[in-house]
Amino acid sequence: MKTFRHRTWALEEEKRLGFYIRNMGHFQLVPPDHEAVRPFDFCEIFWCIKGSGVFRMNGNEFILRPGCVWYYPAGSCHDYVPREPAFEYYWLTVAGPRATSFFDGLNIRPGINYGGDAPVHLFSIISQKLPERTRQAKMQCLVSAFEILTGITGDPPVKPERRDILDSARALCDEKFSDPQFNVEQAAQMLGLHRGSLSRIFSAGYGISISHYITNCRLQRAVCLLKESTTPVRDVARQAGFSSPAYFSRVFLEHTGSTPGVFRRHAEEQNEE
Repeated sequence: MKTFRHRTWALEEEKRLGFYIRNMGHFQLVPPDHEAVRPFDFCEIFWCIKGSGVFRMNGNEFILRPGCVWYYPAGSCHDYVPREPAFEYYWLTVAGPRATSFFDGLNIRPGINYGGDAPVHLFSIISQKLPERTRQAKMQCLVSAFEILTGITGDPPVKPERRDILDSARALCDEKFSDPQFNVEQAAQMLGLHRGSLSRIFSAGYGISISHYITNCRLQRAVCLLKESTTPVRDVARQAGFSSPAYFSRVFLEHTGSTPGVFRRHAEEQNEE
């Protein structure tokens, strides 16, 4: 489903500002459909209103749910897919040499942010005014976009007792991930929680499952060891917390597109250049 999609070109006045509203739309992606993975030279937000989508950034996967907003700064590689049954969202792009600074100034960080209910009326104003080429229409688009962006905050509201759980769970994962025996079940036991409860709280608070977070910690350690040491791959697997070299190689290939050995060779070649 595509309800509307608009694109415009900047007026000279907008170019002088250093940023302008490039395009926007309202879209629904249904699996297995997905957008092409590629980098863009503009800033873009995705405001989830129904269903959910999986966004990938820096080797990590995040689940975007209703009320949350994903932000890709200029130069990012856009990589996202819908989850069953569908992913419905509003999107808005801001272009220009100062576009990234505009988002930085509003403390909107790359990745998941919280927005609450989507300001549909503001998106509608931009939809109506964006095709027009008058100065008044362009300024109305910028004003509405500014209102949209100022409604975005870094983290979703979390009850104080859940914030303590989130902080403790993340600190525990950061400390224990290198132990191959450490898993979600063990984390839940150490925190005195049911595994399902811990998983729900962690996913809601951080936008990523706790099992994925542990795996990502291990992958990041492995990448550092492969790039910065001559430690044999089998020992890299153990030091990073993987249960076996074979499992490590499979997970590494799934997340990076190359085996640990090939990744190390490429890293060494880059260092020699």
